[in-house]
Amino acid sequence: MIRQQGFEFGPQNVSYPYLWWSRARDFGLLERLGLQRPKAVGEREETLVNVVARKPLEGAV
Repeated sequence: MIRQQGFEFGPQNVSYPYLWWSRARDFGLLERLGLQRPKAVGEREETLVNVVARKPLEGAV
């Protein structure tokens, strides 16, 4: 969706913070206590995605 608007960014410009309040079952308590490991990116339902993108100037030489 962002690229369709003319913005450019690479994989190094995207982050997926795993927020404690987005973990509906226990709010990340088991992970904070060291009893469970957080799921890897792609295995969890992302609730926030950060992107740093730039839109090139049109007609720039």
